[in-house]
Amino acid sequence: MPVTGAQNGLSVIDMRGLDYDDKAWELLLDQLSIEDMSTLVTLSGFGTPKIDSIGLPQTQANDGPASASTSWAGVEGNLDVATNAYTCEVTIACTYNTALAEEMGVMFGRETLMVRNHNGNIPYAGWYAPGVNLHRSPFGGRNFEYYSEDDLLSGKMASATISGASSKGLYAMMKHFALNDQDTYRSGWGYASNNALFTWADEQTIRELYLRAFEIPVKEAECQIKFISDENGNISTRTIRASLGVMTSFNAVGSVWAGAHEGLITDVLRNEWGFDGVVITDYKSGNRAYMDVDAMIRSGADVALCTTPLELADSSSATTVSSMREAVHHLPYATVNSNAMNGLVPGTIVSYTMAPWRIAVITIDVVVGVFIAAAGTLIVLRGIDAKKHPENYKSKKNK
Repeated sequence: MPVTGAQNGLSVIDMRGLDYDDKAWELLLDQLSIEDMSTLVTLSGFGTPKIDSIGLPQTQANDGPASASTSWAGVEGNLDVATNAYTCEVTIACTYNTALAEEMGVMFGRETLMVRNHNGNIPYAGWYAPGVNLHRSPFGGRNFEYYSEDDLLSGKMASATISGASSKGLYAMMKHFALNDQDTYRSGWGYASNNALFTWADEQTIRELYLRAFEIPVKEAECQIKFISDENGNISTRTIRASLGVMTSFNAVGSVWAGAHEGLITDVLRNEWGFDGVVITDYKSGNRAYMDVDAMIRSGADVALCTTPLELADSSSATTVSSMREAVHHLPYATVNSNAMNGLVPGTIVSYTMAPWRIAVITIDVVVGVFIAAAGTLIVLRGIDAKKHPENYKSKKNK
């Protein structure tokens, strides 16, 4: 059983600039409780919750490759600060211009620095994009989210886009891993289905075509991060892999759901390609029973994308706790190399309060509401009294 609940005095910000396998990470992970780990695994869809034990701040994730003006997570007024819709990936790919794709990623990163939730203090650190599946058919329902039918072109464009976004602290979660060829029946036969759509292909085809578009960004996308490197507060810069996120697909590859496919996630993505970032599933509702969260974390994936709380069937065995510990190593690693660390230094304590201007607006609303309610009550009472004592309300002329 892994160590839990230790008091080692570390925070996520202390890990910035460190390698994924630095020994300091083990000390930090020892501070997590089983409840902390379960919360991160099951409640990190569309953003991560605040975890006090390791100083992990709350974050949000932007959903969709075409715009930073998402309406998820209570965001208000984003259209005022973000482009409503960029050119779709198909058009970007038609340019064969990786510099242009990188600039689009940079712009996304800039816009998500401006987009905040209604309190103004929850950063957009993650981006559910770009889509890099191949155009197997012109009738594919998500083709507009994917670049091309060509694996090399798709991979190069995605690599440039991810590098650009990461330069501004926005880590991309490229999708949908893997073989997401159609939307019809993508989560089975009906919304409440227990069955996935089965996609079949031989290993050579999978590796040479469908996976190559993902492999190229994992290995080639890079960005630079700045971090405090010593006790004197000196700032250093290092280059890291920019691919810090992957989203799995609804379908099964062969007979195994992609979100719990150990061959894809652990053997290929992590062990062969050296991917250390977070792996999140596509949307998991309570009705999609084939999306087994317990199988997910034991297969190398980390987070179930959902908007309602999920429960693990087993959250106490050494096997599950070890799997959760590995999962929540990937997620803070991606977060610590994102814009969520902007403004934080070792020793920072993150807390969230309501903005003063919102308190003022709420106070005014309450005062005005009480006044209107009181005025309405007086009008009603006056009407009732007028019916009972009409003589008291006769005009002087009538008198």
